[in-house]
Amino acid sequence: MIELVDPRGTPEPRAAGVLAPRPARLTRVGFLVNEPGRVSGPSFGRYAEQLDGWFRDRLGVTDTVTGFKPVLSRRADDALLDRYDECSAVVNGLAK
Repeated sequence: MIELVDPRGTPEPRAAGVLAPRPARLTRVGFLVNEPGRVSGPSFGRYAEQLDGWFRDRLGVTDTVTGFKPVLSRRADDALLDRYDECSAVVNGLAK
């Protein structure tokens, strides 16, 4: 079982908003890895490689973009985020 944890703590309840538009088809998917250089234990970079193959085989994704945040606790800079502008979806992750 996967448990997602928000490092900001428990959010304040808020009214439901409008969901972002969903593409009819995924053509280009981005992976943003929060932990470059991990040498032991789980690695989201290696997991993203597996997802890349799965997305291509099962969902028809034709292109992927992978980037690495240099510091886990800091926001990704604009130059890195710009690489994902043309993506149908982006998967951001950290493996623990």
